[in-house]
Amino acid sequence: MQMLADDNFDLVVLDLNLPGADGMTVLRTLRKTDRDTKVLILSARSEVSDKVDGLDAGANDYLAKPFHLEELTARIRSLTLRQLFSSASAMRTMFFAVMEKISESALSNLRKLPFLTE
Repeated sequence: MQMLADDNFDLVVLDLNLPGADGMTVLRTLRKTDRDTKVLILSARSEVSDKVDGLDAGANDYLAKPFHLEELTARIRSLTLRQLFSSASAMRTMFFAVMEKISESALSNLRKLPFLTE
């Protein structure tokens, strides 16, 4: 908890079964002072009620174990890109600034992201 209080993070990947602490308590404590840091819960608790509780407590996403590494990295990309492109003007500016550097196949994948649809 002290690290979360002392530093700013773009994203926290939080396991609910922490040694010596409850992840839900950590999340609720974080949300009392920080609504902006993205939180992805990673947990062996896979019941729908666990997911709903985590999201209602302030998590931005919830991934139950076991999972594929590709899914975890996609969710991290999604959360951090949403933060980066939080306003329409910032999104357009960033999109056009990097557009020339992206291969055509990567660009077609980028167009599939829900926040880039018109």
